[in-house]
Amino acid sequence: MDRSQSLSIQLSREILSFHMKDIRRADRISRHLNSAYPSHNYPITIKEAKKIGLKVKPLNADINRELIDLNLLYSEMGQRAYTDYDEENYHDNEILNILEWKNVQIFYQTDKDWHYRKEERRYVPMHDSSSWRLIEHEGNRMKNTILHVR
Repeated sequence: MDRSQSLSIQLSREILSFHMKDIRRADRISRHLNSAYPSHNYPITIKEAKKIGLKVKPLNADINRELIDLNLLYSEMGQRAYTDYDEENYHDNEILNILEWKNVQIFYQTDKDWHYRKEERRYVPMHDSSSWRLIEHEGNRMKNTILHVR
């Protein structure tokens, strides 16, 4: 657990160092972010961010609306879909990660069947077609391929 926390502080410090020159300040802020809050779900408001030393300003209302709309699209795209075949078999299809930039989208999609083995009292995966996928916009066409990652 200590190593995890140390890694989290180090990564926070490195990310902050892209935006500020004062290494001591970056270290103080990263330690505060990693130890002062009860969970990752804890919301840090603009007031709170200013209090801990981050340079922040309110988000433009139009950009905020676009980000909310984008989040709704990602939420829809990432919904888990189960298809039950019978009491012992079902199919799982879910998009877990989405990365985007201009004309490119990369995502990881879980796509597999599950079978319940009564004698072992557990589900085992079957027909696993899960993979990273790449969608590229080429003119008016969309090219959808499997992205091989090692």
